[in-house]
Formats: sequence, structure tokens, C-alpha cells
Amino acid sequence: FFRVCISMEGKKIAVIGAGPSGLAMLRSLHSEGKKGTPLPEVVCFEKQEDLGGLWNYNWRTGLDQHGEPVHNSMYRYLWSNGPKECLEFADYSFVEHFGKPIAAYPPRAVLFDYIKGRIDKTDIRKWIRFSTLQPLQWSEMSDFQNRQESSLLFPGT
Repeated sequence: FFRVCISMEGKKIAVIGAGPSGLAMLRSLHSEGKKGTPLPEVVCFEKQEDLGGLWNYNWRTGLDQHGEPVHNSMYRYLWSNGPKECLEFADYSFVEHFGKPIAAYPPRAVLFDYIKGRIDKTDIRKWIRFSTLQPLQWSEMSDFQNRQESSLLFPGT
């Protein structure tokens, strides 16, 4: 990771979506920055008004105010079918967040609160552009050794 960031000086990293996977990437970048690793500009594009991806409950269906499909979310009263030990972040425990042990199979609202709590301990919200749909220039390194890049333009995210 360190070498990739060094070679990306002056460039930008786009993270698509502020769900658990996108947030994991943002947390990883944040951790590297705290170690002194020079980071490129980081921007996360999130279609919703808040982070959390599928864990961010929304009762709406169909199209949103911009004519875009409303994201899918977990059922409002869904309970996890995986034990909490498999869902806990290595650097942020459930006990640290809630101040006490929680049920073995937590409900959606508890997991959503936990995900948000982990992010709120950092300053990575500054990297997230909420309610955002815009074209992106996708740049990929196809050959790290020879530093050959290729770019593709996508009409939206």
C-alpha cells in the first residue's frame, strides 16, 4: 500500500459508496495517513444522504427526487444471521462502542449505529460527498513496473 500511495502523489483516489466496504477503504487510507504515509486526494462518492450502505434503512422504493433508483436496504427490523464475533471490527469493539456486551445476533439498527460510531471516531466524513452522482474519470495502473496508465470515462456511478 505504501508504494502505491507514493506513486500516486498529485493524483486522486475515488471510493465509490460509503457502505461497509467503502468505509473500510477510507479507514485504511486514514490509518496510513496517520502513520505519515503521503496520501493522494481522497473522495468518496455516496449516492445516499448518509453512510452505511445496505445497513442504512430507507422505506422508499422506485425513483428518488433525481429520477435515480432508490438504493436497496436491509429490512427495518432485520436481525443479523451472523454472530457478532464475525461482524466486529478489529480496531473497534462492540463493547467499546456500546459500553457493554450486546446480543449474539444484533438487529440492523444496532449494526448501523456501530458502523457510524466507528466512522465518527475519525475525521473521514470530510472525504465523503453525500447525495452525489457524477461522471468519473477512472484511471488504473495497468503496469506498475513501467508506470503505464490507462483511463476510462464512465457516465455515472
